[in-house]
Amino acid sequence: MMVSELVTAVFALTRMVELMQMELVATIRTASLKASPPPSTEPMTVLHRIISAVADETGEPPTHLPPLHDTIDPDALERLVASADTEQLQLSFTYAGYRISVYEDGTIDYHER
Repeated sequence: MMVSELVTAVFALTRMVELMQMELVATIRTASLKASPPPSTEPMTVLHRIISAVADETGEPPTHLPPLHDTIDPDALERLVASADTEQLQLSFTYAGYRISVYEDGTIDYHER
């Protein structure tokens, strides 16, 4: 093989590798988009913040935590916080080994028991 033929072959192989890399990157991006839920524009509810906080603290996925409704009525909690017209609301309960306090503005406080 002559040098010019080798150079042409190297350029062709380089271009093939570049195309394969671009295809691989596109495949990875597509898979990533399919796996990631779209960002929510709605604010998290008090219940979601409680579950997320405990999940973050324990390192467990939220699905591995005990159901919150076994501890407290979720609908009643949301209604209570939504209708709080006083600055002195504080509701405390124990969930998954954590003492949870919910305040009138929906703020939560938690610590391990």
